Amino acid sequence: MKIVICGAGRVGGSIAQYLSRQQNDVVLLDVDARRLVSLGDVADVKTVLGDGSDPDSLAEAEADSADMLIAVTASDQVNMVSCQMAHSLFNIPMKIARLRADSYNDPRWAKIFGHDHVPIDIIISPSHTIVDAIHDRLDAPGAFDVVPLVGDRVRVVGTRCSEDCPLVYQPLRQLTTLFPDLKMTILLITHQGMPLIPKADDVLYPHDSVYFAVETGHMIRALQAFGHEYRPSKSVLIVGGGNMGLILGQKIRQTSFARHTTLVESNQLRARTIAEALPDATVIHGDIMETETLSSLRPEDFDTVVSLTDDDEVNALSVLMLKKRGVARGISVISKGIYTSLVSEMGLDVIVNPPLITVATILRHVRHGRIQAVYPIREGFAELFEATALSTSNIIGTPLKDFKIKSGIIIGAIVRSGEVIIPRPDTVVEEDDRIVILAEQRSTRRVEQLFSVSLDYF
Repeated sequence: MKIVICGAGRVGGSIAQYLSRQQNDVVLLDVDARRLVSLGDVADVKTVLGDGSDPDSLAEAEADSADMLIAVTASDQVNMVSCQMAHSLFNIPMKIARLRADSYNDPRWAKIFGHDHVPIDIIISPSHTIVDAIHDRLDAPGAFDVVPLVGDRVRVVGTRCSEDCPLVYQPLRQLTTLFPDLKMTILLITHQGMPLIPKADDVLYPHDSVYFAVETGHMIRALQAFGHEYRPSKSVLIVGGGNMGLILGQKIRQTSFARHTTLVESNQLRARTIAEALPDATVIHGDIMETETLSSLRPEDFDTVVSLTDDDEVNALSVLMLKKRGVARGISVISKGIYTSLVSEMGLDVIVNPPLITVATILRHVRHGRIQAVYPIREGFAELFEATALSTSNIIGTPLKDFKIKSGIIIGAIVRSGEVIIPRPDTVVEEDDRIVILAEQRSTRRVEQLFSVSLDYF
């Protein structure tokens, strides 16, 4: 499949690297020569210096033979024009665009997008996808990552083992004895910074990080097994009243997640706008980094703080300061990958990385054969797959104990006719089963071979 990507920033570059590894013909287009040179050195992609909204640049990128265009430049307008050019001049059948401005999601203007107007097939709204990711984590005490799969029948959850976790010092094969009715599979353990796909005799230790697949209805019980007690949230503090802050406040209000929401915004005019949009919330005009604002908040009254300003440093430091003053749990939006490992060591509970979430959202619309979703975890060490079993796959009809699954791959859950099945050695995969799999980076090609008939898109 031939794919033109307009924009070589963190999102565009990550998508280009992923798709090129899957043996696609990828052309990356950007106005910044330095970005193209650095990406050309690490990925097998063709690079073109030019503007995605310029027909000559798209022609040089061989748009006339492309199957898909993905527009993820920093400009919404360039992304929209790129899709228009792709449709009107080059007849590219599938067009995906990232549009940051929230007004493009307003139902009043929805008719502008379509083949007779601005022909975008898939619109990615970072604000909404990031808020959805934050909300999933708010609903999972003790989780630092939550990935809904198979129509949210299964969730893959990242958490840490507490000191009093009943699973520590126990071989994993004892899991079914300790929790016989819990539909959960441990997929990945990180011990002292080293990630590994576990075997039955491996043991968990306090402070280990764990990813597990679980039936969604069992998620709270699973987190309790790792030592995280569920307590209904009473009050959430949001730092930052931009698009994401407003959308999160509205979502919390709609879902009745917490009894009360407080939002802090440094711009006075924006604070007034937020107060009008969230009449049930308390909106404070102030700078979270100033002592006067912190002192007025009574941090001990909040269960959770979510900091999602456009400044990574503010998001990290404000959460750390509020946790020190009594807030139980903190969620920070951190865009720069260089900060992620550092701030984790400083004591942040949850880090939400917008570029990673946007990449995962876009990749859901680009698939090999019957692979419905791909989600990178542990900074690229492994990837989660949601796939549909094909009648032609040799995984069908054979007990898993007799099917030689390559090292570096683990099956976490199977969904059959709406029922979640936790795989056991004698489990037999059937045609059209939806399967959740984790694979180390070196083994992802094997997963794709199992479930691929040809590259497709939807």
